[in-house]
Order: sequence, then structure tokens, then C-alpha cells
Amino acid sequence: MAQVLVGMRVLDLTRLLPGPFCTQMLSDLGAEVIKIEAPGEGDYSRTLHTAIRGYGSTFVMLNRNKKSITLNLKQQAGAEIFRRLAGSADVVIESFRPGVVDRLGIGYKNLKRDNRKLIYCSLTGFGQDGPYAQRAGHDINYLSYSGIGSLTGPHGGPPVPLGIQAADIAGGSLMAAFAVMAALYQRSQTGRGQYIDVSMLDGLLAVGQTLFGEYFSTGKAPGPGTMRLSGGYPVYGIYETRDGKHFALGALEPKFWETFCKKAGRPDLILLHQSARDQDSEKLEKELKALFKKKTRAEWSALLEGEDACASPVLTLDEVMDDPHLKHRGMFVTGPHPEEGEVTQVAFPIKFSDITPEKPGPAPKLGQHTEEILLSVGYSKKEIEGFKKDGVI
Repeated sequence: MAQVLVGMRVLDLTRLLPGPFCTQMLSDLGAEVIKIEAPGEGDYSRTLHTAIRGYGSTFVMLNRNKKSITLNLKQQAGAEIFRRLAGSADVVIESFRPGVVDRLGIGYKNLKRDNRKLIYCSLTGFGQDGPYAQRAGHDINYLSYSGIGSLTGPHGGPPVPLGIQAADIAGGSLMAAFAVMAALYQRSQTGRGQYIDVSMLDGLLAVGQTLFGEYFSTGKAPGPGTMRLSGGYPVYGIYETRDGKHFALGALEPKFWETFCKKAGRPDLILLHQSARDQDSEKLEKELKALFKKKTRAEWSALLEGEDACASPVLTLDEVMDDPHLKHRGMFVTGPHPEEGEVTQVAFPIKFSDITPEKPGPAPKLGQHTEEILLSVGYSKKEIEGFKKDGVI
């Protein structure tokens, strides 16, 4: 039951989604993640999408197995407490606007004097420098600036928001987690920590490799629904079935397309594959729309079961919970919650041969571990009571 990050202390100054998902992955691998939250309010997601008694569902999903302390960083005593904590930490992750941590006296330049092994990751929308560095933003804004937001929609229609927060997660959380692990590896070789600047906009551009590859090769900026994998190729699309549900077809390669056409009883469509991106695109799309309307989603699923056609039903979230493959993979697990008993969560997604991720424990109550953590770095109970009286914690 190896957990690769056991013994590692991570100070988490982030809120909402990008930072907390990054630190959740570190926590799942055994790291001690300490959320530093403002007294009284804490992480905004504590009350966001409230679905579990007294807890925001977003907070519960993103903060399992973490510890929480309250700390007023605007007070000198609060900043001093954080600096002491950082002296024994391995990683600090923050998501304030550039310059804020330096004004508070808890920036990397201050902290590395007492802890040369510290890895300090700043996760922001636009990075630490550049014309946009101080701008506020959310996922939809980073998608817009990346150009990817202009491509998310049907051909001839306006762009629409994505169903997930791609910039936050793919451009932010995952990039930050990867960067921290790379820095940890380098530290194991050199003994030195370092500073990491993660921009969600930069990360999103990297995620859009295929989009930019096509643009670089043609010199033409595409619109919604026109690229090969965004609706411009009929063999790669989503079609409505007879019962008003939907089926996804991804038969890009000729062998998959041939299998689909034969199983669907339309071998006459096989030859349209090669010319489907040109003059026959509209014709083929019309044929496929009519074809999928002839059967229900369940009938298409039964017809194509076990066939290499890259075709699949479009499931709703409640149907995903019952999917036999995801059940087999153990992607939904339950963990304890102080009020609700057992709460369902999405499991750590990677399977290792010699690492066992933590079982999902509860997300912490606001400030639940304040005294425990402060005692661990040398503060006395008398000092802690004084901090409480002064509003530092």
C-alpha cells in the first residue's frame, strides 16, 4: 500500500477549482495538504453549489483528505505564522494575482531564505508578467483568449461555453501538478527547490496542439464546427436517434467507417469517406442524420456492440454512474462525511502497479486543524489562544 508522497507537506493558498484539484491529486498520493483559509469565510467553494448538508458540493469533491487552518495573512502575526509553516513545507501553491504574496511578505523570495528546498508554485490565469497579468478571469475568459473558445459550437452558429472547465483543469490543475512533480524530481537530484509560474492561458494553448497544427499548416483561422474534429467531418460527429437521444460516431479511419456502414446496412456510403470533407460533406451529413433517426439509441448500441466502429451512445451523468466499464474501473468511490455518512466521489484516475492512492476521506471543516498544525511547528496553546483573541486565526 505505497503512497509515493507520504511525508510531504503542501501549503495550499488556492480556492475554487484549479488549485484545489491540483492539491487534491497530491493529497490522493499521500501528501499532507494544508488549506490556508481566511477566518470566517474560507474557500468560496464551501458554499458553492450547496448540495450536501452545510457544505458546497464543489468543496466536498475537491478537498478530500486535506487539513484546514484559518489564518489572517493581512495581519503581521498571520504572515509570520505562514512563514514558520513554510519553513517545514515541501511545496507552496498559491493563486493570488501577481504581486499579492510579495506584499503580504510570503512570496518565494522571502520564504526561500529559510527553506532552500521549497518548491513554490504560482497558479494564475495569465501568468506573472505580460499585459494581462493583473486581469481578473475565469475559465470562459481563458478559452476566449486562447482562440479555442471561438471553435466550440455548431457550424454556422455562435460559440458556446464548454461543459467542463477546460482551462482551469487541463490548462491549470494538471499543468501545476505536473510542474510540481518535475520540480520535486529535480530537487531529489540537486537538493534545491525552485519557483514555478503556471498560467492557465499558456497551459490551454499547449492543450490545443492539434488546433494550432491545422491552422499553422493552412494559414486559415477556422470557425465553429468547421475543423476535422469539431463538426467539419461527418464521420466524426454526434447524431440524434429516433427516441430523441444521441449517438457519437468517430469513424475517422476507413476501416472503422467500413465496419459502421456494413453494420448499419449502408455499404453504399463507404466510398463517400474519402471525399466527405469536400464536395460530398453535406450529402453525407444529411444521410447520417436520416440514418441515425431510424433507430433508438438502445438499438444502435445493441447493433454496434463489440464492433470496431468507434461509435458510442452519448450518456447523461446519471447513466455514467451505471456504466459497467466505469464500475469495473472503480471510478466512483464512497468516502466518509461527518454529517452525511458516505459521500460518492470520483476516484483518483490513474492505476499504478506499486502506488495505492489514499481512500477518500472527508473534506475538512473550516479551521478544523488549526491548533494541530500550529502545535506541530512549535506554537504553545497559550500563543494559539492569543492568536484567536486577536483574530489572527
